[in-house]
Amino acid sequence: MENVEVSYEKRDLGARNILLFFAILFIVGVIVHFIIWGVYGAMEKVVAHLDPVASPVKPHEETPKAVLLQNTPMVDLNKFAQPRLQFDEVTDMSAFNWQEDQILHSKSWVDDKGSVHLPIEVAKEELLKKGLPIRAEGGSATPGSVIPAYGTQAQNTQPSAPNAPAVKR
Repeated sequence: MENVEVSYEKRDLGARNILLFFAILFIVGVIVHFIIWGVYGAMEKVVAHLDPVASPVKPHEETPKAVLLQNTPMVDLNKFAQPRLQFDEVTDMSAFNWQEDQILHSKSWVDDKGSVHLPIEVAKEELLKKGLPIRAEGGSATPGSVIPAYGTQAQNTQPSAPNAPAVKR
């Protein structure tokens, strides 16, 4: 019994054609590699001729080539342009953290404009005592409404306006 609707390819692709394809692919890859290498070499020469000389009196010095996988060890930091934005990151961050801690834990004071500075621990205690202000539904925060501190009851010190929406608690 033979099904005429089903057929298959009766000839096979030989190994010779597959090997020929990979050989041509390799040769083309090598040729493209050398073409790109030549183009980059030509570009380096063009750019080297276009670089301006820093001073007509001082002769042009070649920049030392970086060794593979090294983080520019030949850079002389004394010749690096001033101002240097950050010289020692770890020390700078430590000094910044120390300054911030001094501000957070310093004594209380009031400036000329009436702004008050409290140490962070005192500010946290006051926040826990008073609670956070809440916003009424559909409106702005009312001055007397607060979120009560944990474990305390809310006390609204100001009477609500006659047309003010009710606040759900």
